[in-house]
Amino acid sequence: MYQDLKHNVIIGFFQLFAHNGLVFVYVAGAIISLGVLVFKLKRIAAVYLIGFATLAIKFEYNKHIMEPLLKQTVETVVINPDTHLFIQRLINTFLIKGVPAIMWLIGWGSLFGATYFIFKQRHRPKGAP
Repeated sequence: MYQDLKHNVIIGFFQLFAHNGLVFVYVAGAIISLGVLVFKLKRIAAVYLIGFATLAIKFEYNKHIMEPLLKQTVETVVINPDTHLFIQRLINTFLIKGVPAIMWLIGWGSLFGATYFIFKQRHRPKGAP
């Protein structure tokens, strides 16, 4: 019985990390950025925090929030699904493709933008402001 319990715990941890691996990385980046922001108060850390938090929210949105939100929104806005196909398609496109794309652009744009400004500050000439 002890072997079965040990095996199940190992499988449980593996499934937890397989299902949420990226979100653990995003949350770790957000926590590190928050720590830098609290102790050193750098604007770049705030941009990194926004980027990591947005990517973590996007991950959870894609996995857990999108389908119930889509169903609830369509049921609320479109009373008769046979007559309002254009509105239903518009809602589907926005919630399935638009929101994740916007979150992806904000998240990765923040991370790459902050990284670009860090390298730009390090490689600027000595006399430049």
